[in-house]
Amino acid sequence: MSQIVDTLLGTQELEIFITAIQITGLDKTLDRISNYTIFAPNNRAFTRLSKLTLQSLSQNVSLLITTLSNHIIYGQLRHQDLLKMYDLGNRTIVRTSIDGLRLTIDLNDGIAIDKSSVLSVGKSTDKAIVYSIDRVIMTASA
Repeated sequence: MSQIVDTLLGTQELEIFITAIQITGLDKTLDRISNYTIFAPNNRAFTRLSKLTLQSLSQNVSLLITTLSNHIIYGQLRHQDLLKMYDLGNRTIVRTSIDGLRLTIDLNDGIAIDKSSVLSVGKSTDKAIVYSIDRVIMTASA
């Protein structure tokens, strides 16, 4: 089993995300990356998707990999680092996902990433920090 899956196992609110990264093999890819942040959609975020979108994701592994990759950025964004950025007046930060999608992190009212609210700073490993979010970040083509 991969390090990130081992770390997240038992986090019931992220079971769908954990299963999806295992199905796609993305967990093995993440084990090879040394430093990243995951904005993991919780189970409710996945259930909010339309039936058509869920069906597309379940039938198209490539689309599922792209969608999951939208939630992962290189580099660890620790919660305390985000708070320091806010204190320094940096209210909006732009980062690029491992798949090339530009993500906007808004610190004005809590922490939000592309209209998804960060619900909690979850578990961390020596390689990763995982935030739980309330929406699945989809590209326009998905």
